[in-house]
Amino acid sequence: MHLYDELWFPPLRSLQWGLRYEFNNRDSSVNEDFGTSNYGYREHRILLSIDGTKQWNPSAPSINNTPRHVPLNYGIQKEHAGKMEVDRDEISEMLRADEAASAASSCVE
Repeated sequence: MHLYDELWFPPLRSLQWGLRYEFNNRDSSVNEDFGTSNYGYREHRILLSIDGTKQWNPSAPSINNTPRHVPLNYGIQKEHAGKMEVDRDEISEMLRADEAASAASSCVE
């Protein structure tokens, strides 16, 4: 019989901690009366795990945060209460137009 349970804690920065408990039990059918060892056992284990992730892409372009940097306007943002927000209606309209164009150019008859 092999039972286990594990608990993972929420990530802290790029590390995540986990704790695992395992219980193993094996009953042997070999009898010690025949002069052999008993092969049955019970085992308890506790395992502490640390899982970390770090992303590194040397071919990715560097982030430009200089004052001369001008973000591109993709036409999907609008100003609302002094902040720029994504215009979800504009995105929905673009998706509908794309689906209509795809349906019109279908090769299936």
